[in-house]
Amino acid sequence: MSDHIDDLDASLQAEGEDIVLRRNIGANKDEVPVRAHVRSYRLNAEELTKGIYKEPSVVIISMTQIRAAGWPQHAPPRPAPPFDVDPGIPVIGDVVVIKGKPKTVKASDAIAVNGEIVRVKMMVDG
Repeated sequence: MSDHIDDLDASLQAEGEDIVLRRNIGANKDEVPVRAHVRSYRLNAEELTKGIYKEPSVVIISMTQIRAAGWPQHAPPRPAPPFDVDPGIPVIGDVVVIKGKPKTVKASDAIAVNGEIVRVKMMVDG
């Protein structure tokens, strides 16, 4: 592993919290527990008056626990390049369970250094 991943994993272990990442694939509900940094996304008064009623959060995770668990277990085989996107990267529509509350992934950004994914930053709400 790279120093970037090791540093993130250490930070998540020390200061993160346990969440569950969930993906529904057909009749299967694939879940994996992961450590995460979860931060509320602060809304200003203008955004609140526009009718935003769900509290969005920013969630940062490492791929380490996802890879170790082989998540998602029921993913279809990867297609040939260039369409062979890593199925372990959270996608829009996946669910994270934070403090017992499910939140839907609205955006997911896999951040890579030298071709290796070192962290995933997600915007979730629910």
